[in-house]
Amino acid sequence: MSLIDWHISAQSQLSLSYANAHTINLAYENKSVRNLLNRSDITYCDGNGVRWGAMQNGINIPERHTGADWIWKLAQEAARQKWTLYWLGNAKGMTEQASLRLRSHFPELHIHSDHGFYPSSGPEYESMLTRIETAKPDILLVGMGTPTQEEWIDAHRQRLSDIPILWAVGAAAEFVAQPETRPGPKWMTKHLEWVSRLASDPKRMWKRYLLGNPKFIWRILTSKEEI
Repeated sequence: MSLIDWHISAQSQLSLSYANAHTINLAYENKSVRNLLNRSDITYCDGNGVRWGAMQNGINIPERHTGADWIWKLAQEAARQKWTLYWLGNAKGMTEQASLRLRSHFPELHIHSDHGFYPSSGPEYESMLTRIETAKPDILLVGMGTPTQEEWIDAHRQRLSDIPILWAVGAAAEFVAQPETRPGPKWMTKHLEWVSRLASDPKRMWKRYLLGNPKFIWRILTSKEEI
């Protein structure tokens, strides 16, 4: 957490995004998604497929860090450091449920939540932004899925320039609020998380994994072009 500590204490803004097989596929097919990820200050490994793909190109990167894994450490550190978190995104009520569960483990945690999906113009949207500004969070977590969350951060980081950390977090709230979305033994959720996610929601996830994973592997094996 030392890098986060520094940016919070210095009030220097940092944006974070993640890369997994799905986001790499999107970036490969859509230049605007690629540019969004490139504009992020830090893009970290969120999937073992990315580590494997990097190894095929002679690059060794640290082990993956998923939102479901680091969110608990972040909440613990935020409670200890008295940081304020603001969690935006996911289905209505999901971030609120996840926030309550984190607070049940860390009662000193100061956290706000909002689903964030309002019409892109109008009083509701403006009220949402005003609530974020009023809360003055140290870390804003944005979980809207790629590329919506990266577009949101890119579009609002200037207005929200006083917030030190803007963090694209994907479905982390689902894993906290509904831990059953990660079924299976721990070794599976650590090394083959896509299998457990597919099993938990096949109707929504089958294209991402059954079509997307082979596409990702094919691209890695047939191209040395930087993605």
